[in-house]
Amino acid sequence: MNFKLILMTVTSRRSALTRIVRLLANHDILLTPEISNFLLKQRDPITIAQTAISLLANEKLTKEELVTIEGWKKVSIRKEERKKEPTRSTPSHIPSTKKFAPLHQLQPINKADIEPPLRDFAPQVQIIRNIENAEKFRGTVDDFVEYFKSRFQKLSRILRQHGDLANARKIATILPEEDAVVIGMITEKRTTKNGHVLLEIEDETSSMPVLLPKGNRELIEDSQGILLDTVLGFIGKRGKDFFIAKKVIWPDVPHKINKRVAPLPVNVAFLSDIHVGSQEFLEKTFLNFINFLRGKADKQSERKMGLSTKYVLFAGDVVDGIGIYPNQQYDLLVDDINDQYDLFAHYLDYLPEDVTAIIIPGNHDMVRRAEPQPIIPDTFAKHLHSLPNVVLTSNPSMVALHGVRVLLYHCTPLMDLVNHLPGHTFEKPGTIMREMLRARHLSPLYGEHTPIAPEKEDHLVIDELPDIFHGGHVHINDVGKYRGIAIVNSGTMQAQTEYQRQLNIVPTPGKVTLLNLQSFEPHLIDFYRK
Repeated sequence: MNFKLILMTVTSRRSALTRIVRLLANHDILLTPEISNFLLKQRDPITIAQTAISLLANEKLTKEELVTIEGWKKVSIRKEERKKEPTRSTPSHIPSTKKFAPLHQLQPINKADIEPPLRDFAPQVQIIRNIENAEKFRGTVDDFVEYFKSRFQKLSRILRQHGDLANARKIATILPEEDAVVIGMITEKRTTKNGHVLLEIEDETSSMPVLLPKGNRELIEDSQGILLDTVLGFIGKRGKDFFIAKKVIWPDVPHKINKRVAPLPVNVAFLSDIHVGSQEFLEKTFLNFINFLRGKADKQSERKMGLSTKYVLFAGDVVDGIGIYPNQQYDLLVDDINDQYDLFAHYLDYLPEDVTAIIIPGNHDMVRRAEPQPIIPDTFAKHLHSLPNVVLTSNPSMVALHGVRVLLYHCTPLMDLVNHLPGHTFEKPGTIMREMLRARHLSPLYGEHTPIAPEKEDHLVIDELPDIFHGGHVHINDVGKYRGIAIVNSGTMQAQTEYQRQLNIVPTPGKVTLLNLQSFEPHLIDFYRK
């Protein structure tokens, strides 16, 4: 064995020990150095640790037995025996949901001990937009032409509502030395040697270069946010070689919008990226949140907020999924997708009956990777579909709660956009979501890491403005506002993963934003610290 291979082996063993320590610590099991060394000498130490947890949950093992190496040897032998057992509907290394021991934290609540719920009224949920049936496409040139034509036409209609662009011309009709107003899709962007920004735009009739002069400082600064495949309006003059822009107009959100408010002070909780099935899933933190909805909180003010929270919105990645990234199997506590969804639904069984959950999929859920994504199918999530107070819809979706419109989107493109928007970071995902609103498109860049289905209609155009824009994906809680629209990125219920550590992403687990639909006043509660 050469030195490089030895180093890789040692590194993987240390990584395995780190996972084992975290996994067992979640079940109040600490390892001595002797037992750690014993486990690292085993061929599959992670599976042995998972087997120990399963045996504990099924009362076939005690914690006292795990303080000796002899006890761990028994677990190792039991692991080998499990290989000979027939396949079960629930993985052998996790407890059955019917005997899921950690749920002992959710004791029945004596209604006499808490204030009466402040949500004793019928839910008012209206699905404004749901992509039910994904269109069939073959990925031909014609498919892409139809898709980009739909994008251009939708955004052009939005831009023409701007007074300066009402009489925008087609590119092919603009003559040299003529003042004109034009709408075009960005196909190229570069900075010249002289410091000008040069764009190439096109419409259905032709294409032309557009020059943003370096002397126009406001224009140059604004150009930093211009992405390929966005549709913008330009006011200027066509010269011999370029259309020289004097002003750039974005689709954007109008400065004055008619904001809808609920007729009563009802709270909505925003969650995403629960990642049930992952070893890093923070079960206790999630249960703290569910207890909060059930009226269990230390502070009276928080009890009141919990009892007036009528809706819980999940912006995707409710489970960790299977095969989402290389070697994910080593990070899983539950390695069957059906069991992951069953376990998530088992948690939702403990939601109060008068609380409604609305769920969209994300890139870890068992739907197609290409966006838009249809609802999570009952093929994998029958228990979830059977819950009477759960509404499943597509990614993206628009729902109305007591008349207040909420745009739900998992926000996978945040990973692409952060690399193309100077000054933006993962620490403030809300500012990147603001750029989506400004471009009136959820995924302006085509052909990056976010797969988009080239359907006949571009469903990612924000043609209807929401009152609230809710996203997730980057595992960092952030709250903001843009021209009257509340922006919430809801963070996560998962501890930092190895992949996030490599990207230097520090998540904010357990931080849940509540928004009052009448006052739009946000509240942030940290369930991770409780």
